[in-house]
Amino acid sequence: NCVRALELDTAASALLVDSECEVSVWAPLTLPSGREVMRRARLDAVRAPVACDIKVVQEGMGAKREFEKLAWDRRYIVQAAYYLDAWNDVCADGDRLEAFVFFVVERAAPWLVSRYEIAVGSDEYHAGREQYINDLETYALCVETKSWPGYADGFQKLEMPGWVRRGK
Repeated sequence: NCVRALELDTAASALLVDSECEVSVWAPLTLPSGREVMRRARLDAVRAPVACDIKVVQEGMGAKREFEKLAWDRRYIVQAAYYLDAWNDVCADGDRLEAFVFFVVERAAPWLVSRYEIAVGSDEYHAGREQYINDLETYALCVETKSWPGYADGFQKLEMPGWVRRGK
């Protein structure tokens, strides 16, 4: 049903028809610290100058306000900037991407579709880029030092969550 909803959506079908699907990208990156990492990305669909990603969400979560919350909470802006940069760093000049589009399909009838775009150079793009660069700096440092921060050592006291206490 979600696939059919995308087929019936004029904007989605226009972009997805003749797109390359499930495209893998490997792109080296030198971080501000001088450390080097290899980025790996798997794009749902690409048809320059746009990359597309499909998100299936609960009823009502395709609405602009709700999806904006999801995009920040689930770091979709980070995904968009990361994928755009990885692609653009290794593609031929004529294949550069200018935007990342999310096609959002609600998973219950009537399978509503909404569309959201993050353009290269936008505030959202720069915010996502800053986050993924910070994440990659942390990753590269962990690889270099072979030290991976985790949870507390030893035993911790398991306590009743506040929401359980309030329910008593």
